[in-house]
Amino acid sequence: MISLPNISDSKGSPLQRSSSAGSKDSWALPKSFKPGPHDVICARGKFALENEGNKILKRLVRWNMQRYSASSCKFQKSAIVSSVVDAIRQEGGDFVRFRDDAWVRASDRHAKEKVGKMFRDSLHTKY
Repeated sequence: MISLPNISDSKGSPLQRSSSAGSKDSWALPKSFKPGPHDVICARGKFALENEGNKILKRLVRWNMQRYSASSCKFQKSAIVSSVVDAIRQEGGDFVRFRDDAWVRASDRHAKEKVGKMFRDSLHTKY
C-alpha cells in the first residue's frame, strides 16, 4: 500500500485530501482558512481579480513574458511556468479554490495550468 505524504499548509496545519468530485489532487484546508495576501485564488470574477495574491501573480507573469515568448521549446516554457508557481509559494502563498463550501489547496498541476493559461492569454495577439 502506498502512503500519502503528510502535507501541511503554510501555517503548519495538516491538510486532508479532498474527496469531492472535481477536486482531484486537491487538499482540504482547515474550516477557519481565509486566503491571505499572497494566496492566489483560482476562480473567476471580481473577488479573484481584486485579490492581492492574484495581482502579484499577474505582475510575475508580466515580468516573465519576454522570457516565455522567446522560449523555443515546451521544456523551457514549462520551466518558466514552474518558476512562477515556486515564486508564489516561496513568498508564503499558495493556489487555492473554493469547492463544496470549503477552501482547498489546488494541485501543482492545476496551479501550473493556471499560470500557463495566463501566459498564453497574454500572448493571444502574437499567435
